[in-house]
Amino acid sequence: MAIIHSRWESQLESVTLPENQPQLCSWLVDTSSTTKRLQQEGLTLVVELLEGNACPQWLMPFIQNPEACWCRNTLLHVADSPWMLACTIFPPALIPIARQYGNRSLGTWLFAENDTRRDVVHYTNVLYPPDIQVSSRIGVMRYATLLHGAHTIELIELFLPHNTHI
Repeated sequence: MAIIHSRWESQLESVTLPENQPQLCSWLVDTSSTTKRLQQEGLTLVVELLEGNACPQWLMPFIQNPEACWCRNTLLHVADSPWMLACTIFPPALIPIARQYGNRSLGTWLFAENDTRRDVVHYTNVLYPPDIQVSSRIGVMRYATLLHGAHTIELIELFLPHNTHI
């Protein structure tokens, strides 16, 4: 995965949005639980755990403290299609809880009691590698910190175009 921008942008207007994804903007600026929003829209979310708990190499420049964390790498499917690649980076105190969730959505835990809020949100463009078949070579990635009680969780999400094949 090649990063086009070398830094995260705090304004969505600073990144290029794919022309063929008109609804993407509303998802990028949404600070609520993605799981809850999908449920409200009547969509089914399937979580596929990806192998390994190491942070993907292409994310390393953006992670604050990769040695002191545990990464949960997932591919989220909506309507039987890959929809988002997500990397959730947990501090040591939350690792035992996070590991219990397996292929269930973390939103059911993190946003269950309204004690989690999405704090810092940034955006950047990515250039999809040739092995991912997409309709547009440029995509958008979102970085957020989730404040869960006294803990900070980092969340990096790559929204995939429709009809993506990984």
